[in-house]
Formats: sequence, structure tokens, C-alpha cells
Amino acid sequence: MTSKERMILALNKEKPDRLPVTVHQWQKYHLDTYMGGISALEAFEKTGMDAAIQYFMDIGQFSQLSLHDLEKNILSTPEWQEEIKVIKADPDDFLLYHTVHTPRGVLNYKRAGNLKTTWITEYMIKKEEDLNLIKYMPVPLLDLQPVNQLYDEIGDQGILRGFVWGDQAGCWQHAACLMDINELIFKCFDNPS
Repeated sequence: MTSKERMILALNKEKPDRLPVTVHQWQKYHLDTYMGGISALEAFEKTGMDAAIQYFMDIGQFSQLSLHDLEKNILSTPEWQEEIKVIKADPDDFLLYHTVHTPRGVLNYKRAGNLKTTWITEYMIKKEEDLNLIKYMPVPLLDLQPVNQLYDEIGDQGILRGFVWGDQAGCWQHAACLMDINELIFKCFDNPS
């Protein structure tokens, strides 16, 4: 049984030949530092795990950061004008302050990181009114060519995971990067609409 068949059966609540074994995703830092710079697909093969490869579109707030070319990371429209101020420029300990201008108000957030990963240190949504400004956040068209190319590359070695747009696969994960998770959980119960 191929990894793809195994994972599809498990996702359909059917019984595969064995339990699929995978990781959420390989970090580029880990692949480069500890695995000789191999690709995520090669890492799954090398470790004997079933591949679950994610496709990421490199855009906007959640693009792969390059401190040398910050303008490339900004996704702006006439209704969503984003500026980035570099607070700390060390690639292994950076801090960025983002200001987003919309027709109805301004949003701010901070993003930090190191060579391993990035994280939000100040959330974009700080008060109820900020939620109304998210409607101006641009959602670019998905270029299907690289998605199809990656799908073909994976073949029977596993599955391709993806999402419509945002920092994470799913609306809950995306919301958790816009607002503090504790606040988000309470809002779900206190104001489910």
C-alpha cells in the first residue's frame, strides 16, 4: 500500500495496512541544519514516514520573511495599505512593527522571529471594532500551476495539504493569529454570532 492510499483510507475512516505516520510539517531550518538541505518530501522518504506536504503561497502577512526585501512581503491594495518598521534586524532575533491603513481605521501588529520560525507578539485585533476592518484584508487569487506541480511531485508518496489563504490551514487557526487565543475562545462562547 502506498503512503497516499494509506492516508486517504485513514482520512475516510477506513482501515489501512498500518497507522499512517507523519509530522505536521518540516521546518526549513531543521531540513537545512540537520538533514543536509533536503526537501520535505525527501525527509519523509528518508525517515520512513508518510508524506503530508503543505503548499504555502508566499504572500502578505504570512509570507516567508526576508529582512533584506521587506517590500516583497507586503500585500497592499487601495483599501489595505501596510507599512513595516524594522525594530530589530538580526535575522536570528528580529522584531517588526506592522501598520495597516484601511478606509475605516488603522490596525497594528508585531511579528518576531529567528532563523527557525516566526510568531505574532502583538495581535492585529485588539478591540471589537477592529474585526470590521478585516474585511479589507486582500485575498489574492491562488495560482494553481505550482499547486498542481507539487501534487504531481508528491505522487503516491503522500498527500498534499493546503488551504484557501492565510497563515494556517483553516479559519480557526487564521483567527488565532489575528487575536489572542484566550480572548478568541471566550468570544466563541460569549458572542457566537
